[in-house]
Amino acid sequence: MPLPERASPLKMSRRRSLQVGTASAAAMLVASPPTAPPAQAADLPPGPATPAFMVELPVYTAKQPVASLTPASTQLANVGGECGRPAHQRRDDFAPQKLHTLHVREALHSFHPDLPAQKIRGYDGIYPGPTFAARYGEPIVVRIYNDLPRHSVGFGSPEISTHLHNLHCGSESDGFSGDHHSAANYGPTLTGAGGYKGHHYPNFYAGYDQFGATNGDPREA
Repeated sequence: MPLPERASPLKMSRRRSLQVGTASAAAMLVASPPTAPPAQAADLPPGPATPAFMVELPVYTAKQPVASLTPASTQLANVGGECGRPAHQRRDDFAPQKLHTLHVREALHSFHPDLPAQKIRGYDGIYPGPTFAARYGEPIVVRIYNDLPRHSVGFGSPEISTHLHNLHCGSESDGFSGDHHSAANYGPTLTGAGGYKGHHYPNFYAGYDQFGATNGDPREA
């Protein structure tokens, strides 16, 4: 029994195709019933009123460096669990003299004596975060671990990207918004996921190439 012939594609001029498409779109506009306005989330209720100026701002002792990092800190992203970042720029010129670690984790914190403790995400699990006593001319590496739960519940996803204001450093250590990462996911400016990211902070003034003898232009401090 012969097979039925395959239907040939409909041949239509470009002008006729545009006419049919326009007519179809107009018909859809006429025939479609009015749609309901998009759903919007209800406004959150205001927080409870609290007396002001009851709690002093915590001032922590400066965070101490560590003797070594395991696996070792390297110019290229370490294959031992680090996210896929670009190489540290000018690391040979500004070899790290101190090493630090930070752990981003969930913890409980009360923002006021009249308020209950609630879950936060903080560096080393505290708020505000730890204090670093860094000096110009003393390059450091800070390895920042993402210890947030993989399956986040509530507001925010468990990826992190850490930016340090008023610092001159390579773009790979600047905490660009696309550098967010976790052990399972990574942003568009990285090449792979990882549980930590090494930040190289050279700690020099701006204008280093013009004022090398003074570690940059001191007027830029």
